[in-house]
Amino acid sequence: MKKSDVPVKILKMKPARKVIIDLLHLGLKVSRIHAYGEDDCTEALQRLNVISEKLGRKISFTAYLATCWASTIYNHKIMHAYRRRNKIVLFEDVDVACVVERDIVDKKVPTSYIIREAQNKNVVHISDEIQEAKQSKSETAATSTKKLKQSKASLITRLPGFIRRFILKHMTKNPWLKKEIFGTVGLSSIGMFTMGSGSAIPVTVHSSTFIVGGIAKKPWVVGNEIKIRDIITGTISMDHDLVDGGPAARAIAELRNKIRECHGLNAIEKELGIQYD
Repeated sequence: MKKSDVPVKILKMKPARKVIIDLLHLGLKVSRIHAYGEDDCTEALQRLNVISEKLGRKISFTAYLATCWASTIYNHKIMHAYRRRNKIVLFEDVDVACVVERDIVDKKVPTSYIIREAQNKNVVHISDEIQEAKQSKSETAATSTKKLKQSKASLITRLPGFIRRFILKHMTKNPWLKKEIFGTVGLSSIGMFTMGSGSAIPVTVHSSTFIVGGIAKKPWVVGNEIKIRDIITGTISMDHDLVDGGPAARAIAELRNKIRECHGLNAIEKELGIQYD
């Protein structure tokens, strides 16, 4: 059979996809440790639904996890440190890089978005910010300084592969430039689009990345009773050159507590006049 006789559809690779491939190649060179776990998010989901009804718009669970993650990183800054030669750079602000889906030419296109100073924002602010980012029609990475970042990203995607990889390699060696372009930590909610539990192991250029898995109803010990609860799974990936087991374990324990104990929701409910019996 001739090649021309085989039914096939050939698509042109998008420029942004080439950059993603280059970054994955760089991410594979990092010494990684991964922590997989699960916890109860039943109360958080229920209270977010009440807040959403009160506000008249959906407050996303991903935004809630972003607040928990940013607050945890702020208290454990080694988790978002970057190396510069033989020194460690600890940033004050937590810039959370996440992925949002935009409708571009009737297609869902995943693109990068960075939530700047996320430790200072509550779940409503972050949810609204992510929703606004989804309305953008750009296929390039967007941040709070959109136009400048989009122009830089667009320029990189047009370069030949060997030049593009050379630039990206040196970008990731400069902590300040790396923070500006990629943020300080990663958050991916890819598992939220799946059915049931389970998570993934990321390949990333960030020092720490939180991969959110699926949510499934499971039997869970509450007090001295076994109840059916909404259980979230997730994986935290860390650069072992920077983060040791002890600090990592303490940060993960804090994150789990924040998710379980509805971090930041009390203040929002008080402001909205929401009360529970």
